[in-house]
Amino acid sequence: MPVDGLQVSFADHLRGGADLSFDVAEGPLQGWHISRSIDRRSINLSRDGKFLSAVHRSDGLMLADTAGDWEGFMPVSQTEFGVLLAIFHTNWPVRSTGQYVPASDVIMKPFHELHIGPLGVDLRWQLPLELSQWPNRLTLLRDGWRIQQICRYRPLVYFAAFGSEAIMA
Repeated sequence: MPVDGLQVSFADHLRGGADLSFDVAEGPLQGWHISRSIDRRSINLSRDGKFLSAVHRSDGLMLADTAGDWEGFMPVSQTEFGVLLAIFHTNWPVRSTGQYVPASDVIMKPFHELHIGPLGVDLRWQLPLELSQWPNRLTLLRDGWRIQQICRYRPLVYFAAFGSEAIMA
């Protein structure tokens, strides 16, 4: 196992039970207060008693008086961000169903939900991502306990595993 696989990430702290609350002293978030959100899987960013909030159906941000679902953010490492970007640009068969999902059917929905075709997963339960078989396969948890795998689409492998003539057309 590579040494960086043994390092603790911020996502590991989110999964832990310890209270997470601190002020950022330097860097681009200097002056912001970071605390664990109510779902205990994401974080809230606050400053002067106001919470940073995502604006629904927009790329915008605003400040809110209270912390709710729209005020929860997920910190991801550069590696995990790269993996998430790759998911959106790759075709995936869902291993349990054999269903082929084109990249155009991979979308994000509100509150950290990643949908790969009909397979919906809450990213708050996925981080840190299990990358031991990446980039060929990614194991995900659905409903907090069901294991699902998506596999990088390779036509010959898909045809051999699922035998669909239509895929080769």
